[in-house]
Amino acid sequence: MRIDAMMPILIVAAALWSPLTVIGLIPFVVWKVGGGMFQQQSFRLLHPKVWTPALIVGLGVAAYLGLDSSRIPKGLALAHDSAAEVMMDLIKQAQFFLLEAGLIGLAILAMRWSGEIALALLILALLPFVYLGPGNDLVMRASIPSLAVLTIGACLALAERSVGAGMLRKKAVLGGLLAVGAVTPMAEFARAAMLPVWPINMRASLIGANCGAFAPHYVARLGDEPIAHFLRHPTSFPLGSQGPDECDNPAFDETWGGKLQVKQLR
Repeated sequence: MRIDAMMPILIVAAALWSPLTVIGLIPFVVWKVGGGMFQQQSFRLLHPKVWTPALIVGLGVAAYLGLDSSRIPKGLALAHDSAAEVMMDLIKQAQFFLLEAGLIGLAILAMRWSGEIALALLILALLPFVYLGPGNDLVMRASIPSLAVLTIGACLALAERSVGAGMLRKKAVLGGLLAVGAVTPMAEFARAAMLPVWPINMRASLIGANCGAFAPHYVARLGDEPIAHFLRHPTSFPLGSQGPDECDNPAFDETWGGKLQVKQLR
């Protein structure tokens, strides 16, 4: 069986593993599958035997992922009362897009045109206009496929065999942008190599570490939904102390060895 025919069920399986990442992946799947169908003038992928299994499994996955979703913060990032606030947000969004992906994406397109790169830039430009989750988990997770496409595109552009003066200048610009962007990952590598390993927190539950609050994008309350009747009955366990003085992560003190060591590291 061709991989295109397996795409629907693969998407459903990936949604159960990382649902927000799949949201950012679907446009590329539609681009690839739709483009292939148009070029080959073949509509075999629309046959029920291809999408019916994924639809059946997908309904169950969607019902599970949608449990208690009404409590998850979500909405439009530009929901303001005044035009001035909306304009300021648009400027901030444009700045964020250009610094995080736009300049690198435009540098890649200047060297070699790619529909996938253009689609990735479009997705990354539109994602920040909506939010889902207290930390805008949608943008954080759904951007992963587009960022991966930009990474591949940058590697292919730098590996281009053309050695003309114009192409060399474009490669230098792209390489410089990547070097500036590499500061953050290099800092993460240095942190992992130089600082102690972050210990596992065995003394706090997810609820306790969150000061007694239930993270709605990780924890769902079971109600009368049909899917709830097919799930195993949840097991109760003691949450321990949940006051404001109990939600400090004990792993922080174990890692840094108290305030004295933090002062020395500074």
